[in-house]
Amino acid sequence: IEQKILEIVSLKNMNEERLSVKDLMSYAEIASPATMHKHIHAMVDKGWILLAPTEDARRKQLMISNATIKHFEKLGNAMKKAVGKS
Repeated sequence: IEQKILEIVSLKNMNEERLSVKDLMSYAEIASPATMHKHIHAMVDKGWILLAPTEDARRKQLMISNATIKHFEKLGNAMKKAVGKS
């Protein structure tokens, strides 16, 4: 579940699209809203995603963290190395 959440948040951030917690809840195929909330907060605690404020204090925007960007860079470099492209 966390991997799917991270993929969605990352893609939205890369495309400079806003994604709120409420928006993420529309991806019902991932999990129930309660389960999604549990995983979002776990990912915030782990430092993978950030909850940024919006104009509406009740809504939070999901953003990837610098740790996530570095993780994806490491994965990309490992994949390049695995296929022999440095």
